[in-house]
Amino acid sequence: MYKLKNPDDWAYYAMFLTYVGLFRNTTLNFTSNLGHEGLRLSSRDEYKSLFALVGSVIVSLQLLAFPFVFLVTKDSVILISCAYSIIMSLQSLVQNYYRYSFEYEEYGKSSFIFATAPLLALILFWLYDIEVYLVSLVFINSVYLFLYRKAILDIVSSFSLRYVTNNIWNLFKSSSKLFIIRLPDSYFFVYFVLIEKRNMSETELAILVYLIALTAIDKYPLLTPRVQENMDIIKSSRKGALSNSVAPIFQQLKYIIPLIYGYLIVEIVYVTFIAEAMSPIIAYFPLIVGYVLLVVWRYNANAAVELDEKLVFKIFPVVCGIGTHIVLFQFDYRDTLFRFFAGGIVYLVLYFIKYKMAYRDLEKGSERYLLITLLMVCLTWLSNTLISSAALLGMSYLVVCSSTVMFNYKSYLIKVKR
Repeated sequence: MYKLKNPDDWAYYAMFLTYVGLFRNTTLNFTSNLGHEGLRLSSRDEYKSLFALVGSVIVSLQLLAFPFVFLVTKDSVILISCAYSIIMSLQSLVQNYYRYSFEYEEYGKSSFIFATAPLLALILFWLYDIEVYLVSLVFINSVYLFLYRKAILDIVSSFSLRYVTNNIWNLFKSSSKLFIIRLPDSYFFVYFVLIEKRNMSETELAILVYLIALTAIDKYPLLTPRVQENMDIIKSSRKGALSNSVAPIFQQLKYIIPLIYGYLIVEIVYVTFIAEAMSPIIAYFPLIVGYVLLVVWRYNANAAVELDEKLVFKIFPVVCGIGTHIVLFQFDYRDTLFRFFAGGIVYLVLYFIKYKMAYRDLEKGSERYLLITLLMVCLTWLSNTLISSAALLGMSYLVVCSSTVMFNYKSYLIKVKR
């Protein structure tokens, strides 16, 4: 689809994605709070009331954020972004409703159905401009949400003023703590773009947002549920029992590495033959590999930090990470993509070191995980440097992917049987 539109359209789409992230970031992590609080509830009625309260707060906060964001930026894409963020938040509410009640079959089904919505909107993308496509995206997602009206009505009908009055303050405090803990993570996929965009061309802006998308785990098929499984195990554990409940992060590499390299093969084909203007991204593939591996680890760490509600845990890493970006930005050092990785990796590595020192019992094998991450970065860097052909580069990634699968196929079979 990249060749069908001009750079202005893709810059518009890039800002759409950024503002969606901004609106969803205004909810004080109330959706995440479902996992934090919902897993601890024993009563089904309380569980439904929790979802009703959280759903109403999410929609209210995003609607309240709209006029403030619009007055500051006055960007035409903001209205569509706000509408889409509300629809997506409600879809997440439905998915989490099944997920945290351990109805994983319905969770998987709803996730698949919601994921297919953008495919229908692509039909209009052939004929009309990017704005029509985005409006149709909002409309089609609303229709798909309507398919789950029974679950939504079940949640809405469970809204209880008594539950609100008894729990809103505790829920607000808990959600605010989660928001503070996760806010540094948001910087490198929302606020980073808003800071950098004023000095960028339309093509450069599209490349930046596309690269940031590649550093998020939800772009790698099957990786998100693996990460979520680990987070749920940690969050449903009692304090002091974490080391007995979650597998060491090092043992997860046999699942993670094939998913990352397998997806990057697809991206090599896409960038080489379709989105040629995105070609600068390929030079950053080694850093993308390391960045995603660190982000996967960060989700595990966040779950434990949130469980212990350590609000100040990230202060030193994030000050160094964001500070690195701001200093490089002020001196206009190198390009935007370099500044993204420089600030982000400083933050993630310092967070890794600080976390390892605080959670020695939980992070068994974390040194090996960091070593393997460095090895994967070096291996990918060598491939990118020595191989000029896109086909051969993809083949080198395929060798890494298939070798990992071959050496661990027995573990995969055992996991499938379970």
